[in-house]
Amino acid sequence: MTPPTIHFSPDNPHPVQRTLFRPVPQGSPLSPTLFNLYILKVAQLRTPAKMLFFADDVVIYSRDSNLTSTTLNLRSSILHFSETLQPYSKIQLHDYQFN
Repeated sequence: MTPPTIHFSPDNPHPVQRTLFRPVPQGSPLSPTLFNLYILKVAQLRTPAKMLFFADDVVIYSRDSNLTSTTLNLRSSILHFSETLQPYSKIQLHDYQFN
């Protein structure tokens, strides 16, 4: 079994790869920071709707007096968000969270 690796590339075409010899234990104070680095590209998205991040949860919301406009903003933002997540095989979106 090969040890896990981490790739870090915040705007660098050549990501830095490091081998993790000890995994970060669940509940570690370091976990939220590592998760934020992992989804850095997602957090920097420019979408019509707003996004809030807390730990490993993301809320996408929109406010507008026009319901049609709000719905279009949300759909566009969710589509952009999910397309950006595709290279990150470990992060999955669940349909039930969009209802």
